[in-house]
Amino acid sequence: MTTFSAAGCGVGQNQLANSGPFLQLFGSNFMTHVSHNSQLPLVSIIIPTRLRLHFLQLTVDAIRAQTYHNFELIVVADGHQQDVCAYIQSLQDPRITYAASQFAGRPSVVRNFGIRLAKGEFIAFCDDDDLWLPDKLATQVAFMEQRGIDFCFTAAGVIDADGNKIEQPAIGYRRKISLAWFLMSLGDNIYPSTIMLRRKRLDAIKLFDESPKLRQGEDYEFFARFLEISPGYGIDQELVLYRGHSGSIQERSVMRWFHNQLNLQKALYRTKSFPRSVLLVRLLRVFYWMARISTAALSMSVQSKIRMLNVRLFRT
Repeated sequence: MTTFSAAGCGVGQNQLANSGPFLQLFGSNFMTHVSHNSQLPLVSIIIPTRLRLHFLQLTVDAIRAQTYHNFELIVVADGHQQDVCAYIQSLQDPRITYAASQFAGRPSVVRNFGIRLAKGEFIAFCDDDDLWLPDKLATQVAFMEQRGIDFCFTAAGVIDADGNKIEQPAIGYRRKISLAWFLMSLGDNIYPSTIMLRRKRLDAIKLFDESPKLRQGEDYEFFARFLEISPGYGIDQELVLYRGHSGSIQERSVMRWFHNQLNLQKALYRTKSFPRSVLLVRLLRVFYWMARISTAALSMSVQSKIRMLNVRLFRT
């Protein structure tokens, strides 16, 4: 890993190409400014970002508004982004640092880069378009400290691209979750922006899977491996606002969903300690939901065509 400090953000393409597998940019002396309050554990917050400065600014504003102040925020760009670097410097907030990895196009690579830089006792992730409610960090730190647990997550509300709340039940699981239960699910019960985990437990497992085939589902695979060493506990409070929009990696067709699930299944099988019987049932569930979703999609398509035909007949 090649690193260097920079008072400014200017980085030429030749510097980027010659920087080795990773590049870090620091707007100030990195990590020398973090306040280690003996009474408050330090939380390292990692935001992976790529070409979404407008959403990122809203996300950073929400984090700066936290009632829990002892945190370091590491904004990691997937490839150097001049505008993001300049924005972070303009904040002049010693808790916030900009870093950049070489472009990978995969959240796993960027998150791992941030984890390696993190100094906190706890680690939290936030996607660059999601928002935290003000008590998110304070609630989770208190919850984990009081119970002595290593992994927790919260419920989340849903907003659209303009930040308008979508009226629907909160998403995310809100109870204790075991490895077997989690593997039986197909996702959408633990969202990366809601989690907090204890940093020292990461020494027992590898970080996010950086395989190019696992561009989506890398968080699910990582959470499964973490649950193998520690159960997860949900907080039944809506402390995160998840943004759904066309630029989200979650936007997908039925076939893309099926393809991603098969890639995820292969990644889960590579973890030899996962129960094979549970993984087999999970695979059967993938095929079941694929058939069910495809049937529903086909039915909607047929109904739409019938309506169009009826309109044409009526007009004639």
